[in-house]
Amino acid sequence: MSTVPWWRSVRSSTILQTDTFRETDIRIVERVPASVRVGVVVSVGLLLALGPDSVRHHLAIGLVWLAVGSIYAFIVFWDPTIELRSIRSASVVTGLDSVLSLAIIACTGGASSVAVSLLFLVIAAAAMRLSFVATVAVSMALGAPISWSRC
Repeated sequence: MSTVPWWRSVRSSTILQTDTFRETDIRIVERVPASVRVGVVVSVGLLLALGPDSVRHHLAIGLVWLAVGSIYAFIVFWDPTIELRSIRSASVVTGLDSVLSLAIIACTGGASSVAVSLLFLVIAAAAMRLSFVATVAVSMALGAPISWSRC
């Protein structure tokens, strides 16, 4: 499997049906997952502020994780190439996404929290950065804590 993102591949210009593929085009595409990450932070903040009482059971810890996630999201938004520099950086970013998502889920009610839907975004973002096998491994690793918490 190639570790080259689809927008940097040789066929990317035919995929996008353009004659040239400029560096600014690449930067715009790289900002998509970074923008989604910022949107997730905003939605988690709204969940903590306006959600049901069950998501505010551990509000102080949730706010700490939200602050950490906000700083991380804005750093990656500032320089979206962080997540695509190498296989190691892609793995680190995926790991950070996973840990922050699981922490927010745990603070907002575990498997019964609406924040469980964040895992779908983490897996989709991982699929943009990692190989198919690595993405499947990440999705299985993220599903395990959620299924164990239901027992």
